[in-house]
Amino acid sequence: SGKGISMHKFIASLSGQQESGCLISDRTYRERVVLTLDVSGSMGQKDFRPTRIQAMKNSVIQYLQHKREIDCYDEVAIVTFSGFTTIVSPLLLLKCCFEQLITKVHLLKPESSTNIVSGLIHAGELLNIPASELSTLNRIILLSDGGHTESGDPVKTAEYLKSQGMIIECVGIGAKRSGDLHEAVLKRIASFWDGKLLYRWIGDSQDLEKHFIELSNKLVILKER
Repeated sequence: SGKGISMHKFIASLSGQQESGCLISDRTYRERVVLTLDVSGSMGQKDFRPTRIQAMKNSVIQYLQHKREIDCYDEVAIVTFSGFTTIVSPLLLLKCCFEQLITKVHLLKPESSTNIVSGLIHAGELLNIPASELSTLNRIILLSDGGHTESGDPVKTAEYLKSQGMIIECVGIGAKRSGDLHEAVLKRIASFWDGKLLYRWIGDSQDLEKHFIELSNKLVILKER
């Protein structure tokens, strides 16, 4: 099944064993992650140094580097959304395709409006492909600096994806007080995991990199007792 394992029936542990330069986790537990990234025109703003989009690109590169070190058998895809959505990269194994993903990240640039619904739909379609590993956790990490400006309901779209066993983590950037960042919507899109809402607002480039390094860790939940 493409839904992966039950959210309450597994435990992941890092063994510390080395293979090809990366830490290998419990072989029964793999992660597939779709980085779903806002490339609307406002991502060119300079309140993040040097720009919002460059800060995002730097943070994603940090994410990929750390995730490869943790478990190079995890898979990562990249989807961008503006007025249109692009599958920048399908799900690729970090062990063999790390450099390919990095190259794709460097090419990202600001486009037009903000279609969060389309970004989520494309991410969900990538994760709906049956996993090669029996026990797979499907994650969507969505970053946006604005609100949904196109047709459709991002909250209803997210609810459907979550009902299919996908975990959605949201990162909001940019000025809250301007009203451009629809934080309430991002909070409703985000999943609850182990009692915690998976949403975070980030105010500067340095904190964004730190948060993406944090996100590169496996989602770990204790086995039900």
